Amino acid sequence: MDTKELRKLNMKELEEKAANISVEMSKLYFDLSSGKSKNVAKLKALRKDLARVKTIISELRIINEK
Repeated sequence: MDTKELRKLNMKELEEKAANISVEMSKLYFDLSSGKSKNVAKLKALRKDLARVKTIISELRIINEK
């Protein structure tokens, strides 16, 4: 997920994307713990994507407060 694409989204879309990533991460955690999946790289990528989305959300909140 590219940061430029994320910055084009509004606050509601970003919050939905963060929720979707969190759900996907929890499913992947479960699959990893049960042995269904061994794709640890996907988990790392999701964590980074979630961090990007949350960073942009907090930037938008700071801008909107001013």
